Amino acid sequence: MTSGGVFGVIRHRTTIVPHHRVASLVTTGAYRLSRNPMYTGLAVIYLGVALVIGSWWPVVLWPAVLLAVHRLVIRPEERYLEQRFGPAYAEYRARVRRWL
Repeated sequence: MTSGGVFGVIRHRTTIVPHHRVASLVTTGAYRLSRNPMYTGLAVIYLGVALVIGSWWPVVLWPAVLLAVHRLVIRPEERYLEQRFGPAYAEYRARVRRWL
């Protein structure tokens, strides 16, 4: 396991792009609080923008967007990380929540 936060992903020469091969497991910084801090941040920004512009339909669709991200991105990513890092990822997954 390596150190770093959201920017630690880049510092450790791994990727932030879903479905790309990762070089290291980053578990500190924002990643010690959430296994998916970037997705959490994007979800909050999505909801915040919808509220700021005063549009109700993105708010209504928000649960569907979260479900789609969970099923299409997070689940496959977690399966990959478990295969790639084995017990280290299993231990990390057991102690750190998926969102917050």
